[in-house]
Amino acid sequence: MGKLVKEIALFIVFFALAGGTLMLPGFFHDGYEDAFFGSPRAGGATNLRIPEFDSLLIAEETIDYLFVGSSTCYRGIDPSVMFEDEVIAYNLCSSSQQIMNARPLVEWALDHTQVKHLVIDIHPEIWPLSGVEPARDHLRNNNLVGNETFFDMAATTGDPYTMYMWSYFSLRRHFEPLEPMHAKRDEYLGKGFVYSNNQPADSLVCEEMFEDMNLGWKDLKALRSLVESIESQGGKVTLLVPPVKCLSSFELPEDLAHLKVIDGRECQIPDSLYYDENHMIGAGAHLYSAWLAKQLK
Repeated sequence: MGKLVKEIALFIVFFALAGGTLMLPGFFHDGYEDAFFGSPRAGGATNLRIPEFDSLLIAEETIDYLFVGSSTCYRGIDPSVMFEDEVIAYNLCSSSQQIMNARPLVEWALDHTQVKHLVIDIHPEIWPLSGVEPARDHLRNNNLVGNETFFDMAATTGDPYTMYMWSYFSLRRHFEPLEPMHAKRDEYLGKGFVYSNNQPADSLVCEEMFEDMNLGWKDLKALRSLVESIESQGGKVTLLVPPVKCLSSFELPEDLAHLKVIDGRECQIPDSLYYDENHMIGAGAHLYSAWLAKQLK
């Protein structure tokens, strides 16, 4: 038994040294970092959204509306259009964000404040995905990556390389924080919303319809956890179907049937205000946001 423990300890030491050796060149050569871990990027505005939200948690005891979800959300929902300034609302969505990715973010909020109304943008097209892309987005583009929230997000994916990336970027951002980055075309308007200046699409083509979709076990477990956490504090959870052009149908288990579902497809945004079948340009997002505010009252 003593020999086995010694061999395990030696393996851990070797793994740590080898991992550290592989990380080190990335601190001095951006090309190495890009090749092995991926470089920070302005798209999605994660590097702007996370520190702004951190400041909100410090300043406010209550969040009236918190939105989580994917790019249909952060490009589609502008809290500034929806509510007066005295209403505390924030869009914490990010690229391809699944419910398993949103759970650590919401729990981060709940550790510091009360969330009265959690709105979860549900986009079944991304349900079959692994959750790796949004987790890595938060690792690369976030000076707070060392926070346990983002360790949890990385660990939830179950992907060893994503966990290794968390180790790398936690060290990298500790010694070399990111400067604010702004996308060339999109505009970050604050409160998590990105205003898209893309050109409208000439036509919208649905390559695939998604019928009777079901949440994967990780997303379902995360959703149940969020519902329990929010409702135990007297809050409310609403599911929001984004106004995409190709979404067909989905199913939820009976224990979640009490949740209110708002179908954003009922907001009839003209096709001329979409730049692809899933995403609106900024003008469309503002029309949708005004409509959504009325549905949430």
